Amino acid sequence: MASKIPSREEAYALLTKYNKNDSLIKHALAVEGVMRYCARKRGEDEEKWGIIGLIHDLDYETIIMGMRDVAEEIGLKGG
Repeated sequence: MASKIPSREEAYALLTKYNKNDSLIKHALAVEGVMRYCARKRGEDEEKWGIIGLIHDLDYETIIMGMRDVAEEIGLKGG
């Protein structure tokens, strides 16, 4: 099964579609930069690794924050 790798623009659009928190978006951009740097230093595909870094937390707000909401709803508190 072949997978389509999104362009950088498509990856950023996905990130901002599913994540509205500015800090999380800034984090993703920082990770993208680090991944690009590491790829360049190791002779790897900088574009591919940059995109992976950009969308590595793509589902954070949807999954993690949703889990926090459920935990609060059932009376559990975070530490």
